[in-house]
Amino acid sequence: MIKSLSTLKKILKYILPLVSKEFNLETFKIYLLGLILQERWFSAHGISKRTTSQSLWQIYHHINKAINWQKIFYALANLLITMFFGSNWYLVTDGSPLRQEHAKYRITKKAFVSVKGLKNVPHNELISLSLTNGTVYIPLDFRIWTSKKVTNPSEYKKKTDLFLAMMYQYIIKRIPIRTILFDNGFAAKRILRWLNAHGFIWVTRLKSNMNVKYNGKKCKIGDLELKDGESAVLTISEVEGYVKVVRSNYKDEIVYIATNQTDMDNTELIELYKQRWEVEVFHHESKQQLGLENIRMRNWQKLQNHIGFVCLSYAILSVLRAEFNGTISAAKHIIHEEIYQIHNAHERLVLKLAC
Repeated sequence: MIKSLSTLKKILKYILPLVSKEFNLETFKIYLLGLILQERWFSAHGISKRTTSQSLWQIYHHINKAINWQKIFYALANLLITMFFGSNWYLVTDGSPLRQEHAKYRITKKAFVSVKGLKNVPHNELISLSLTNGTVYIPLDFRIWTSKKVTNPSEYKKKTDLFLAMMYQYIIKRIPIRTILFDNGFAAKRILRWLNAHGFIWVTRLKSNMNVKYNGKKCKIGDLELKDGESAVLTISEVEGYVKVVRSNYKDEIVYIATNQTDMDNTELIELYKQRWEVEVFHHESKQQLGLENIRMRNWQKLQNHIGFVCLSYAILSVLRAEFNGTISAAKHIIHEEIYQIHNAHERLVLKLAC
């Protein structure tokens, strides 16, 4: 057995006992391996047209049992932190739209809601909290944001509310990593206050029009007229403590990168913020390689499970790619080559993992 399959077998042996007994374990394994092995449209195809195996689209429509994804993700995180001991781990969080082109409905907790007659209803959005060392990427928690236009008022949550809910869970799970990277969409003052109060080192981007106080005078960040690579130590109203802000050109855009660690070197701060890009890679590859947006259901629980399977598949594939410092696509290709791309590929994979 090649090293990649040996690693995959080890991870499966570790996480499968964590799956609830209420969820059929064989269905869980087939769905997970289907994402890992096949291309992003696997859920609309059959595993094998030449055998009597249950087709994947049938499994796709039977993933409506509750799964404790947090339990699985956090257990996997503890395992991988041990496996990759000594790595520089950090947290990242961000949101990404779950686009369904031309969709006339939105999936919400209450129902499959029609948007007919409503204007500019945003797509659902995935809000995730992940742990990464730059190669291995482990989603720890995720929430699905739904537009206020289609959500019951009593159930509606802002994206920042969902972020804080995940952070509360993170504190409870007692993962020791305390550095977190995020974009300005989550740089709300109450989030910065919460992170300060709980001992986190945070790195984020601030908007140029944010009101700050520098040398005792109130102004906006953009008014400081910093040059590229220059920094200033200042305060943000309603946020206790000093903040360091450095100006940088990032992705052909002027950005103001900030941290609550005022003694951090400017270059180090800029390079650390760039590590946030891992979450963008996660969103892109999950959609292109694992079918994150291939949403063919009308049920909230099924949507939750589909996203959970995609996140778990990505985490596993990121471990496999660490063995050769490649991409998620390359990790899938290596497994595909080993299984030889035949119609009963899934059955071959199961047999090899049983060796």
